[in-house]
Amino acid sequence: MLNRFKAKTKYLIIIGILAFIAAMGTLVYAGAMAPSRPKINSRNISSDNKPIDSMVLLNNTYKSKGTLEQSPNGEITAKIVTKDGLKYDTVIFKGKDTIKALDLVDIFYTSIESTGWIDDTRYAICGHINPSLQIYVVLDASRNEIIGEYYGVGFTWNQKKDRLYYVETSPHFTAEKSSDKIMDSEGNIYYVSEPGISLSDKLAVSEDEKMFAFFVNDGSSELTRLYTGKLDNNQKIEIKSKTDAAIGDIKIKDEKSVEIENRVGKTSIYIQ
Repeated sequence: MLNRFKAKTKYLIIIGILAFIAAMGTLVYAGAMAPSRPKINSRNISSDNKPIDSMVLLNNTYKSKGTLEQSPNGEITAKIVTKDGLKYDTVIFKGKDTIKALDLVDIFYTSIESTGWIDDTRYAICGHINPSLQIYVVLDASRNEIIGEYYGVGFTWNQKKDRLYYVETSPHFTAEKSSDKIMDSEGNIYYVSEPGISLSDKLAVSEDEKMFAFFVNDGSSELTRLYTGKLDNNQKIEIKSKTDAAIGDIKIKDEKSVEIENRVGKTSIYIQ
């Protein structure tokens, strides 16, 4: 009886060992057949030899601050992310074979108002600083660097997208009356307001870059006033008309008319 029990026990042990070996073989075979996943090291190197934190790639430490935006040619996507505990944002540029991270360490703003591609390689961020001041940052995705920083409001590109026009505003928190200016990304000044007269964040430039339209709060009316003007021989804006109008986005239709679009709809204003 004892010998029969020992034999049965030995038989069960052998069966268990064989089952274990079979199970391990199945796991090894499944592992060999499964498609390999790319390994993400603790530090990854982008095409420009800058290290990228793997958490950016996994997207479980950095929080997204906006939607994924694709360049016009579809070759690069941009996404703004932030990491807990850091006071600056990071822009992730993802190409076909590369991922680059550009930290906005020295760029100050309280919130992001808008983002967007200027062309196939340049990406722009507009940040809010205070009620009368924004920062407009231009980034080169191919070189992974900041190529322009502009402080003001009403940022408007010309048709070729090679010149940025904007209003340089006077300091918001000051009792001193100073002038607002219309200028461009090259530092050229086209218009200077009287001290204490403020320009709004709405600015339009004609296709030939000779006609300008903008809103002014000069205190002469309950409404803002729409100023239109043309460049003179000294490349300064000569005001041609001043019209009371509710503020809105401006579109220059031709030399004799502009269109204002706001909450109540579109309004055409004819220039005499």
